Amino acid sequence: MIKKFFKNHSIHKNIVKYFDYIFLFNLPFFFITLMVFCLGMSTSYYVSENKLFYFNLSFNSYDFIFFAFLFLFLSLINVENQLKEIKDIKWEMVNGKYKQNLNHLYVCPNFISKEKVESILNSRLLLFISLPLIYLSWQTYIFLILHYIFNRLVNDNLNSLSSKYLKYFLNFNNLYLLYLSGSIYVMNYDISFHIYNYFLFFLAAIPIIIMSDIALCKKNDKTLSFSRKNITFNSAASLLMIIILFIISFKDSNPIFSHYSLIISPFYFFALFRSKDKDFYRAYNYPIMVMNVLISWTVYPILLVFQLFVYYFSKYYYWHRFNFHFPKFVIEENE
Repeated sequence: MIKKFFKNHSIHKNIVKYFDYIFLFNLPFFFITLMVFCLGMSTSYYVSENKLFYFNLSFNSYDFIFFAFLFLFLSLINVENQLKEIKDIKWEMVNGKYKQNLNHLYVCPNFISKEKVESILNSRLLLFISLPLIYLSWQTYIFLILHYIFNRLVNDNLNSLSSKYLKYFLNFNNLYLLYLSGSIYVMNYDISFHIYNYFLFFLAAIPIIIMSDIALCKKNDKTLSFSRKNITFNSAASLLMIIILFIISFKDSNPIFSHYSLIISPFYFFALFRSKDKDFYRAYNYPIMVMNVLISWTVYPILLVFQLFVYYFSKYYYWHRFNFHFPKFVIEENE
């Protein structure tokens, strides 16, 4: 009865209108950005003197303030990314303005004008909001700013690149700067430590980036972007990287990466040998869910509270605002 009320009652369509500015920050994308940052934290945590302890509940006022400003910082980056994505979409215009299209899950320009967003949320505001991070953790701040700069460079130049593999590599390095920021927030180790974890993160992240590109191209009927031979090669390379990641992390007693690679390997096996559209979707969607679960259910359970809030709040908003189930981790057999 309660579920039916939240799902079907007409009052909710009036309520969700007041959440537009919140979802302008693209809350579901925090399943990626905050996960990557916390994965970096976990990397340093497991090699510290507390590596034998699970369920780290240490979260003081200092951490709360830091993550509050980190949330705002990453939110504004999300807004910039969405504004760039909108330019690449063939969106129907009416009298010089974007026509509402609920098939595109963008708050801007569907409900908030692009001009209004650009006038309020800009790079100057982002840099101003990030200033307290200097005091809270200046080393982390350096790499967060590098992440922001690199993100802008990628957005401005990605479409001009002809090589898909170069695009994958640039997107990976953009994520790695966020991962490195989280690692340094816990503890800064020597360069060899970071080089080693760069390699591990490469093996973990590149397969997801490749699978997401294949799935997106198939969804948008851009099958010409990938020949059958290229799809097989990319799937085989992704599966091989996952296997190598498991071997290295298992020998190194790395609980996060070893469990992660073992759990997600069947999805890449199906992507290689069955190669249905849903297999590629699962091969990038499920690993994100698995990594979030591994981090929040083992190392940082407080993260689980945020994840559950974002998940159900987002489901509520997108269902009543866009008539769409999002985010959605379970992929049905008939999809």
